Amino acid sequence: MEMNTRLQVEHPVTEMVTGIDLVEWQVRIAAGERLDISQGQVRLEGHAIEARVYAEDPAAGFLPTAGRVEMLREAGGDGIRTDSGLLTGQDVSSSYDPMLAKVIAWGADRQQALRRLDTALAQTVILGIGTNTEYLRLLLADPAVQAGELDTTLIERRLPELAFQHPGMPELAAAALLRLAVLQGRIPGPGGRGEPNPPSAWSRADGWRIGRRHPLAVTVQAAGTTRVVEVLGGPENAEISIDGQPAVRAGIDLDGTGLRLVLDGVVHSMLYAFSRGPGGTPMLWTSRDGYTAAMELPGRREILRAELAAAGRSEGAADPVLRSPMPGTVVTVAAANGDTVEAGQTLLAVEAMKMEHQLSAPVAGRVSITLRPGDLVKAGQVLATVVPPEDPGTTTQGAGDAEL
Repeated sequence: MEMNTRLQVEHPVTEMVTGIDLVEWQVRIAAGERLDISQGQVRLEGHAIEARVYAEDPAAGFLPTAGRVEMLREAGGDGIRTDSGLLTGQDVSSSYDPMLAKVIAWGADRQQALRRLDTALAQTVILGIGTNTEYLRLLLADPAVQAGELDTTLIERRLPELAFQHPGMPELAAAALLRLAVLQGRIPGPGGRGEPNPPSAWSRADGWRIGRRHPLAVTVQAAGTTRVVEVLGGPENAEISIDGQPAVRAGIDLDGTGLRLVLDGVVHSMLYAFSRGPGGTPMLWTSRDGYTAAMELPGRREILRAELAAAGRSEGAADPVLRSPMPGTVVTVAAANGDTVEAGQTLLAVEAMKMEHQLSAPVAGRVSITLRPGDLVKAGQVLATVVPPEDPGTTTQGAGDAEL
């Protein structure tokens, strides 16, 4: 049996259907006032539903995320309430609970509340940190949730079937055109830095050649896939080709943190923000029609490091470098530097936001590890390297400065 003499996280649901501010009454009673309403006077009206917006990645097993809030737009309107402590420019660490905000919707009945909540989540824009808003919207659309047929195994059953979106043609085109705009000094890149303006002939990124113009190739990595977008022209009027497919006309019109993308005559409105990803890799975040995309834009240095790390490894072979899947704190180290380990053997554990993750050796061999319990690690940071016996000369590349 448990008794919590405090308000629960879901108290806004009660407040929305009763019209009573429970927090206000807590303060009043603590100040010595008497509760002037009886249980019989409490009237319930309509239906309310609450969704918790978390700093986590549901598509990756709900791993915690962290970062800086580069852009924030919170939902409002009839029947909508957002409780949050977020601010633009705020750093979200992995040292605390992952809840970022609560979005609550009220309706005359359950169906209206569900529709309003879905709309509010689509209007909630948090760029710079991975969140679970898409996952929440997918759950709301589930027939069982719509019908109110809920049980404690619902998420476990439904998660493998949820169709998470991936960056489409509009996101990829916007990524390439925005990168071109940064290289040409028209807008600042990650960290607020742009190229010299006006740029020199060597950094103009306009494809000029004595003969035919050469397209700018932009590498975009997202959701485990790598796409190459070629751009010929300027950000306002260009030809876009993705992975060698036939080119289409595209252009962007920038307005602060928003952009208007015209793609083959179709207009797409987006919000965008830049940030730095694991190892300092430039990242672009976009929000369009309720979908947030996070795309890495590796430059020549990042691409070269990846190619060098993969050099000499047979196709399909496991990467001998073990990286942290999330920011967090090392809580245990189960192997010493120089030990011989087996594939799958636990090497260390990282904790973040009340969750502990065991990390295992990707291959068999001699391990190189210098971390100790209590060390803080970033997402993507190298935690250990296992050198297979047949390849004693394997080394890893250090993280250098990234450029957009």
